[in-house]
Amino acid sequence: LRDPGISDLGKKQCLDFRKSRAGRKMIDNIDHIAYSHMLKTLETTMLVFEKLLDSCPELKVIALSNLQNLDPGACGTGMDADILTSYSSRAWGYKVDTSRVFGGWNVKISPWNYR
Repeated sequence: LRDPGISDLGKKQCLDFRKSRAGRKMIDNIDHIAYSHMLKTLETTMLVFEKLLDSCPELKVIALSNLQNLDPGACGTGMDADILTSYSSRAWGYKVDTSRVFGGWNVKISPWNYR
């Protein structure tokens, strides 16, 4: 499965973390949010930080291509940047900044060399 979304268990874990004391303490001290440009990490980020993002419209979630799994298998290879950018724009709008994701970010030549 290429670039799978978050599982039901993962969703529950995100919500549990967000409600936990440690999660609330961490969320209260956030001024930047970066994530790897893969669907599962985007969904995780948006679930954990949903209330923070709703209360701070100026806060952006920034996708960084270099924060990625180097696994060349289907689960470690994300969608093309333009497809995930389009999806994230429809799902979360202006809150997701994908301007730092380059085309070909998901082409994995070897574990030590990716474009």
